[in-house]
Amino acid sequence: MKYPRFLTLIPVSLFALISCNNQEIKPTHCQEGDCSYFYQENKQIVVDSSSNQVEFTVEAGNQLVFTYEYKKDDSPRIADDEYTENLIFAIDSSLSDFAYTDDQLSSTDLAFIAYCFCIDRTTAITSGTLSGLKKDNNHWQIDLDVSFDRAGQTEQRTFSKVFTLKP
Repeated sequence: MKYPRFLTLIPVSLFALISCNNQEIKPTHCQEGDCSYFYQENKQIVVDSSSNQVEFTVEAGNQLVFTYEYKKDDSPRIADDEYTENLIFAIDSSLSDFAYTDDQLSSTDLAFIAYCFCIDRTTAITSGTLSGLKKDNNHWQIDLDVSFDRAGQTEQRTFSKVFTLKP
C-alpha cells in the first residue's frame, strides 16, 4: 500500500517541533554572546564623578549589589571588537522586595557600564522601572525595563530573570 507523500512529512515536522522546544531561547541581546545574572552580599557601588567620565565601581560595603552582564562573542578576525556590558544596582540588604520608578532609580545607583573600544562607556539610569522579590537566601526575581541615552541614541534593556548569589 502506498502512502501519500504529505504523511511522511508529519513525523519529521513533529520531531523538528519537539526538538526546538527543548532548546534554550536566549533574550535578543544575548543571542550573540552570553548573559549572566548574579548578586553579591556586603558590597556597595561607589560613584566617582571627579573626571569627565562618571565611574561606577563595586567595592566592599553593607548592601546587595546586583549585576547583569552580557559578553558578546569575540571574532578573532576583528581587532578591538571585544564588548561586555553590565547593568548594576544596589539595595539595602534588609529588604525582601522593592520597586523603583524613574527618579527613584537614582537611589539604587543603577548604571549601565560598557567595556569596549567605544565612547559613552558609563551612564546613570533614571528612566524606567526596577522591581525585585527575594525568592530564598540565594535567589532574587528581578524585573527591569529601562531606557537611557548613549552616544546620542536611546537604548533600552528589559528582562525578568532570577539572579543567583555569587559566592
